[in-house]
Amino acid sequence: MSDKKFRSSLFGGFNRDDVVKYIEKASEKTAEYRAESVKYHELVLANQKLQDKFNALQKEFGDLSAEADALRDELRGKQAEIEGLQARLEPAEAAAAEFEATKDRLAEMEIAAAKRAAEIEREAKEQADAVAEKCSRSLDKLKAEYISASEDAESTAAHLLSEAERISRRMTTLGAMLADSADAFSELDFRR
Repeated sequence: MSDKKFRSSLFGGFNRDDVVKYIEKASEKTAEYRAESVKYHELVLANQKLQDKFNALQKEFGDLSAEADALRDELRGKQAEIEGLQARLEPAEAAAAEFEATKDRLAEMEIAAAKRAAEIEREAKEQADAVAEKCSRSLDKLKAEYISASEDAESTAAHLLSEAERISRRMTTLGAMLADSADAFSELDFRR
């Protein structure tokens, strides 16, 4: 109704129903814009919460990466220990060749050392496999959470941008309506 003139009243002035309808419509639009403004602020808060969650996940990822590095260092230490045990086994085998006279005794020692080395190697491999599996699961989980959080953040950002543009258009329209209303009110002659 902002682009139309108010109908004239029979006794002078403007038609009261037209003016009341116009004011009611302007009030409804203002309430609608206020509701959208509240919704926009809620979306901004939701985006901030997602950003906080994303930051927490990044920190957790960093902590788990550090833990994985420590476990890799521990694995290298175990491998060095195994290599050390293997290096110790080689001289024992050489000594067995030199001391054929004590072959049976050295054979038992060699078997015991080999079993011990195999057991240590097996335990180290099991520990390494368990650590690798744990790291892999943790990294997969973090990757999925990171991707999900990124997608949620992108989706929320796109939605917020869309909502902000829509609200901006509506605010522009409201500004024009309010300017038209001001012009219309200034043209009104309430004197009878």
